[in-house]
This record gives sequence, structure tokens and C-alpha cells, in this order.
Amino acid sequence: MAASNSKDPSDLIKYLKPGMKISATIQFGPDDNYAFSTSLVGFKAEQCLILDMPIKAQEALVMRKLVNVQIVVRGMSDTELGHVIAFNTSVIQVISSPCALIFIRPPKHFFTKTIREHERYKISIPVALTEKSEQLERSFNGTLVDFSISGCGVFVSGENELTVNNTIRISSELDALLPDDLACHIANIRRQSKGHMIGVQFNNPLTMSDELKMVLFDQTFKSGIL
Repeated sequence: MAASNSKDPSDLIKYLKPGMKISATIQFGPDDNYAFSTSLVGFKAEQCLILDMPIKAQEALVMRKLVNVQIVVRGMSDTELGHVIAFNTSVIQVISSPCALIFIRPPKHFFTKTIREHERYKISIPVALTEKSEQLERSFNGTLVDFSISGCGVFVSGENELTVNNTIRISSELDALLPDDLACHIANIRRQSKGHMIGVQFNNPLTMSDELKMVLFDQTFKSGIL
């Protein structure tokens, strides 16, 4: 995992995306901290970052002074290599109307680390996903939204009964360019607003042929992602 410590706050912008999940810890003193999970609402370059303030955090901090208090922020960015970012900054202000938000200062320094080894191609291709277990076999239709030599991401609308670690088979227009014996399993399942993102891991990394690379690049352009 490659890590770096940037001294240019403007570099932070490329890792930020509204809606990204954030872990925040407000530090009142050496042994007086309050940690909570939230999301990034938005940001204004070199002025502020805006975090959602959950109801539980509002209730816990209602009697505490937050202006200029130190806050540690960590989050995972949706980049090709999946960067984790972390930085220490301070609170500008907290508002409760029309909704509860925390405004924080952009950091002077921030830490980044990649969590994926392989480049991920962002695409949009219809896919059939078949889950196999000792008891049953069931199929779901979804959309192949990213692809790398180590795995892929499949978005499935609505509810499903997929299970982490179960063996699956994926079928799409990429089949002709993939090994016939491609073995994979469900690595993780993340709930999203209109369904679930299924993280699929290949049991063995693929060899990325030039033809497959060209098809993936072509799909990326067709999807309007680049």
C-alpha cells in the first residue's frame, strides 16, 4: 500500500466526493473524545468542508462548545486505487437549521494511502450474477460498474439475499475475453440508496490482455465516465 503526506491542501479536493462516508473524532482533550460516523455534504475549496451531523451526535454534544475544537477526519475516496484519507483540523461552526451540519477548516496537511493494488475501470454493462451454495443456485440481474484484474463491482437494484463468501458466476458481454474457468466469490455487500453494491473478488488475478483493456476503455467512454 502506497502512502503519502501532502502539504498542499488543494490536492485534497481530488479525493473528496459529496456523500462519501466519513469517520470523525472530536477531540476536547487528551482523554475526552467523541467519535461518530457521518458523510461529506460538500466543500468549498480553501474555505470549508461540510459534514452531516447525525441526530445521535447532536444529542450527545448539545452542551459542548465545538467552535475551534480539534477534529480528526478519516474517509475512503472513490478513486481507481481506493485512497483512504485522514487529517486533523478544527471546527468553524455548527448549525442546526435547516439541518444539522458541521463546518470544518480545510487541513494544512493530509495523509493518503491506497487500499487497492490494481487500477479499476469504471463502466456500465448489464450482467447476470448467479450465486451458488450447497443448498441452492439463484440468479440476479445487475450492472457491472467497475472492473479490475482482481475483481469487479456489481450493482443490484432493490433487495436481494446474496451472502458474503458464497461462490458466484458472472455473465456479461465481456465473457468472450475472460477465462472459461473464472472463479470468484462475494467479498462484500454495501447497501446504497436504491439497492446494493456487490464486491466480487476473483480467486486468482486475471491477465489483462490488450483486447480486454481496449474493450474496457471503450466501455468507459460509452458510459460517459471519462
